[in-house]
Amino acid sequence: MNIIGTPQRYIQGIGALEQIGTIIKDLGKAPFFVADATVMKIVRPRLEKILKDQGLDAFFEEFQGQCCRSEIGRLARKCQDANCDIAIGLGGGKTIDTTKALKLELGIPLIIVPTIASNDSPTSRIIVVYSDEGVFSEGLFLPFNPEVVLVDTAIIAQAPLRFLVAGIGDALATKFEAEQCYQSGGLNFFKARPCQAALTMADTCYQIIRRNGVLAKKAIEAGLVTEAVEQVVEANILLSGIGFESGGLAAAHALNQGFTLIEETHHTLHGENVAFGLLAQFVLENRDRDFMDEMIMFYKEIGLPCTLAAIGLKEVDEGKLNTIAKHACRKGSYIFNMNVPIDERKVLDAILMADILGH
Repeated sequence: MNIIGTPQRYIQGIGALEQIGTIIKDLGKAPFFVADATVMKIVRPRLEKILKDQGLDAFFEEFQGQCCRSEIGRLARKCQDANCDIAIGLGGGKTIDTTKALKLELGIPLIIVPTIASNDSPTSRIIVVYSDEGVFSEGLFLPFNPEVVLVDTAIIAQAPLRFLVAGIGDALATKFEAEQCYQSGGLNFFKARPCQAALTMADTCYQIIRRNGVLAKKAIEAGLVTEAVEQVVEANILLSGIGFESGGLAAAHALNQGFTLIEETHHTLHGENVAFGLLAQFVLENRDRDFMDEMIMFYKEIGLPCTLAAIGLKEVDEGKLNTIAKHACRKGSYIFNMNVPIDERKVLDAILMADILGH
């Protein structure tokens, strides 16, 4: 069986946020907005004006920084106490995943408004939950994808460039992980086979990034929203989001989960870890030297990490790398969607070889 999952509606463009009042009215009456302190300061005044013009009242609550069980419970109680009937998450991956959990807990409609394009979580039904200390804990799943994903590229362009680049790292892996999953007979996040539409989206995501990535970076550095920026944002959020969830994951994301166990990588963004994990995946696939050299050249041009030091592991500690490899090879890991034999020793050697090539 083949399954693909998508949000009911995806809206992207400069000024897209202005549509939120009309969208809210289609789904309910009392929105509950979740954003961290920085995003709240930037977006709340604009939202209050939009909502006032639409005759809507809203409740705003600051996200405390970690998508963990305690924060999910706190926000769910706040939402219930305010009698809100729509959850709206504004911000990055952890804010978005925490807001998704409100839909899971309370059964209310969900609107996602990413303010950065640093990863592909906005369109998916997956909720990545961490411990209070920031270590990966569990994955939860909504029954269906978010009702609406609203992407205002003018807001995205105001965020630090590092976030867009990290999103490129996350999205780059989509094509190669989906291909491995398909070739190995693996399953996607709907416990089904990847369909051709998902594989095509994953490949298109890669092609857009390679064609427009550097141009988008230069535009953001200049404070511009060009067509290259629009296309890369769509690749990072929509194409990668549908591509990974409906196409499946493999070694790059399995290694990312291992990296979260190491304290030194806690300041590294998800997409940065995935990008280095992808280089290790290429080693496991035995990609030729010309391919690796060309890919690493692109990493350096765009600003993605291609060494262990660049993701926080300044010293090569084999004990820590063993911890990463062991976690990546645990039962049920995405790494077994690879179309090559996998064991902890091979994974450790792939990490070390990726680091050598990156230097």
